[in-house]
Amino acid sequence: MHRWRGVSSNYWPFDVAEYPGDMNVVGEDAGGSARVQPGHLAAAMLTVLAAPAFFVAEIPILGFGLLAVGLLLAWAVERPVSVRGSAPSLLRDLSLITVGLGIVRSIPLAAELDNWAMLKFTLALGGAVAVPYLVSRFVYQDRATGFPWRGGGTWGRLHWTWLFAAIVLAWLILPGYFIGSGCTRIGQPWAPRI
Repeated sequence: MHRWRGVSSNYWPFDVAEYPGDMNVVGEDAGGSARVQPGHLAAAMLTVLAAPAFFVAEIPILGFGLLAVGLLLAWAVERPVSVRGSAPSLLRDLSLITVGLGIVRSIPLAAELDNWAMLKFTLALGGAVAVPYLVSRFVYQDRATGFPWRGGGTWGRLHWTWLFAAIVLAWLILPGYFIGSGCTRIGQPWAPRI
C-alpha cells in the first residue's frame, strides 16, 4: 500500500514524492481528510459529460467541445505534463477516455442486425477497449488501464452478483432497445433465411 499526498492507495505502484512536478490532484483540508482539487474535478466532469452529449442528446459538436475543453483544462491545471512515465497524469487518463469515446462515436449505434453492421459494432466496441489500452501501455508507457486476467484471485460474491445482474439487465433492456430503435426482426428467428 502506498501513500499519495495523504491518500492511501493500492492503485499507484510507486511513491509520487519521487516524481517532479505538481502532482497535487488530491489535497488535504484542515482536518486532514482528502479532497479533490476543483480544476481536476472540472476537467474530468467535462470529459465524462461528452458521453451523454454524444449518445443521449446526439449533439456531436457539443460532445467534441466538452472533450476539447476538458482536455485543455486538464492540461492547464497539470502543467508540466510528461507524455511518458509512470507518474499519474490526469491529462493522459482523460485522453484515453477521449480516444475510447471517439471510437464508439465513429459508428451509428442504431440496432441493425445485418452482418456488416454487427462487424462494425464489434470492431468499434473492441477498439474502444483495445486502443486506449495499447496507447497507455506502449505510447504513454504506464499502466493506466489493466486487466487482471492472471493473479486476480478467485471471484467473490460481488463479482458473481455483478455478472448475473449484467446478464439479467441485458435480457430485460435489450429487447426494448431493439424495438424502440426500429429493428423489425425482433421476435423473428435470427436464423439465416434459406
